Amino acid sequence: MMGRRPMERQEEADSRLCLRHRFMRSYKKNTLALLSCFVLSVTLITSLLILVHTNHKMENIQGKMVFTDSDCSINEIDGSKVEKLASDPDLEWHAVKQLEYGEYQKDFQDNRLERGDSRYITLTAIVEKGRLPKTEHEVAAERWALLNMGIEPVCGQEVEIYSEKENRTETYKVVGILSDVPSNKKYGVKMLYAPIKSGGEDSFSVYVRFRDGTDYDKKVSEVCRDLGIEKRQVKKCPGREDIQGLWLTDIKFISVLLLITMIVFYGIFQITIMWRRNPYGILRAVGMQAGQLRRLILSEMYEIFLLSIPVGGFLVLALHCLFPNYQETAVRKFA
Repeated sequence: MMGRRPMERQEEADSRLCLRHRFMRSYKKNTLALLSCFVLSVTLITSLLILVHTNHKMENIQGKMVFTDSDCSINEIDGSKVEKLASDPDLEWHAVKQLEYGEYQKDFQDNRLERGDSRYITLTAIVEKGRLPKTEHEVAAERWALLNMGIEPVCGQEVEIYSEKENRTETYKVVGILSDVPSNKKYGVKMLYAPIKSGGEDSFSVYVRFRDGTDYDKKVSEVCRDLGIEKRQVKKCPGREDIQGLWLTDIKFISVLLLITMIVFYGIFQITIMWRRNPYGILRAVGMQAGQLRRLILSEMYEIFLLSIPVGGFLVLALHCLFPNYQETAVRKFA
């Protein structure tokens, strides 16, 4: 008796398979309605997830353009701590900005001079003409900023800079023209950029990018401990990509869409049951148990669902072929 049970289960499965396919063929409208519901659900969820990820990518590019491509900035540290931080093997790159230098264009305090290394100067800009400044009396600036300062945007121009710390005015030479920095242009910040000035007890801000796979929170705690600084001195970059937030958005979208599609599916499913009430009643009358009938219905739903996945995927690919440059154009628009 025990040896025959696997054979009996196989016969039962074969019987369900035969009945399932007969129901699917006999009630084509119901089958097509269920298939359409599943296909549209797969297509809708996939398409909206692609749109969500595209929108996230555009926002991330915008954030990096405005707030730099760094993970965080470490502020108000001295030169020795900058050197110690630079030797950290978990850093992909770092950019240094010199603080406490009140320097601006003579008679125009809004036209300020910032000092930093070459990485800092090109965090959100590129050199369009000339080169980056190398000596203390060379500067680079954005084209629009020079025009608003009344300086022709060509290399070789001279500008007088007043230093509050040294209480004197010196002449600087423009050696590089930078591309416009979106945040500076948006808020009207006119800036000149010069190399770090040597000497003195200066304070620095360091923009850092950690290597891929580095746990941000743990690494920040480790850096604070190694440098002996407080966590308030570390500011997370607003443009840093929030992967956890993206996955949370995905879960919310999928949950809402599944709820909506399941409501529609439940309605179609109930109509299907009503149409098949007589055949199901006959099956119960000839001895089919409620559990067997339930498995028969669920197996039919499962087979239709499996069929809907490649069909839904094909529809998504078809939409992509109809609009092949949408994502690329959308991302490039903000790049």
